[in-house]
Amino acid sequence: MGELPAISGVAELWRLTTGDDRITVAVIDGLIDEAHPAFTRVRLTQILDA
Repeated sequence: MGELPAISGVAELWRLTTGDDRITVAVIDGLIDEAHPAFTRVRLTQILDA
């Protein structure tokens, strides 16, 4: 695959799909302390492999 900027239409697609600053997605691969202040007012969703 070539460099992303060289692929036709990627720059415009990136401009249109950069998301919403209010949304953050993270992958956590271990246990977390949900009582930690960093998780105050955070909605955590667990997704399990089927």
